[in-house]
Amino acid sequence: MIYSAESRALTMADVVVHLTIATLPSDYVMIEINIPDDISFLEIKADKLPENWNIHPPSVNTHKMGDGFIDSLEACILKVPSAVVQGDCNYLINPYHKEFKKIKIYDVDDFPFDKRIFQ
Repeated sequence: MIYSAESRALTMADVVVHLTIATLPSDYVMIEINIPDDISFLEIKADKLPENWNIHPPSVNTHKMGDGFIDSLEACILKVPSAVVQGDCNYLINPYHKEFKKIKIYDVDDFPFDKRIFQ
């Protein structure tokens, strides 16, 4: 599964909650992708998720939901609420889905983090 975010800011927030400045790779890059409008997707709204879905570490239930999405091959993209930034969304991408090849890398840029974020 490829885990992506709808914005650079959300991507940074996801990184900051999981890594420290010491464990952040020095060669971190930001990859922008283009997901065509005609790609199949499913969406899970926050009110349809189990209680405490956004705890850390993630619950077994959310892992099972992700595994089920990958195994079903029903859609290429699964839009889910961010556990880190309320109101924003992440996009889980199934690389085994037949439509995956339609997703293209648009840009790859070095992405140094401002060290103040980790203070």
